[in-house]
Amino acid sequence: AQRDCDGRIRELFEPFFRGSNTENHPGSGLGMKIVADSVRLYQGSISYESTVGVGTTFFIRLPISSSGKPV
Repeated sequence: AQRDCDGRIRELFEPFFRGSNTENHPGSGLGMKIVADSVRLYQGSISYESTVGVGTTFFIRLPISSSGKPV
């Protein structure tokens, strides 16, 4: 099931977004935006698996050349 408890996974990548359950946790809401921009810069991708009440796992894939050297 690809949605979080609020049904707003895609909003995580917007600057300053904070989930409704984070009011007691410090943060600026920039972390996932910075990660997404960095992954995009390296022509990678981000995917995720999410289960309500359990949690969400994100997967980051970055390309590598056929020679085994970073792109």
